[in-house]
Amino acid sequence: VKVTAKIVDSKNKTVRTIMTGSSTAAGLQNIPWTGLDGRGKKVADGTYRLVVTAVDSAGLSKTVSTKIYLDTKKPEAKVSAGPAVFKADGKNKSQANFRSNESAYLHVSLVSDKGVNVRVLTSNKSWPAGSRTFVWDGRNNKGVPVSSGTYQYVIEVKDRAGNKTIVKSAFFKLQKNM
Repeated sequence: VKVTAKIVDSKNKTVRTIMTGSSTAAGLQNIPWTGLDGRGKKVADGTYRLVVTAVDSAGLSKTVSTKIYLDTKKPEAKVSAGPAVFKADGKNKSQANFRSNESAYLHVSLVSDKGVNVRVLTSNKSWPAGSRTFVWDGRNNKGVPVSSGTYQYVIEVKDRAGNKTIVKSAFFKLQKNM
């Protein structure tokens, strides 16, 4: 089977030819594209199509295509935490106000000023773009109250293309009732 593969843009203009009349074995094949055009320049983020034409030894041909979404931009996100002093008395909770410009998988954790991860609030859960609030009750992953100290929210934001951003709140103090 002789295969020709090319990337075309939304106007059906060829951006890059990846294969031209290459002999390949029958079956599923990987056709990698690095996001570069035919001159080796990065193309803009957007929707493209991979167009593959296969011609067999009898000269019969078949063309198929599939959409490719090129996304090289990291998600934009912000986080703020409050209150500045969190009194862990069983009634109060600390909260993080979070905003992201695109839907993404989030990993939200609380980390001490010594870098110790004390609590994971959510991990690899898909969330839509927009604002949301995460709350923490001052307990670790086992449900045990943590020590008085300084903590912050750390949120890893990963979009569907795998681009990743990590945002951190300002540190806040946790005080236990004596």
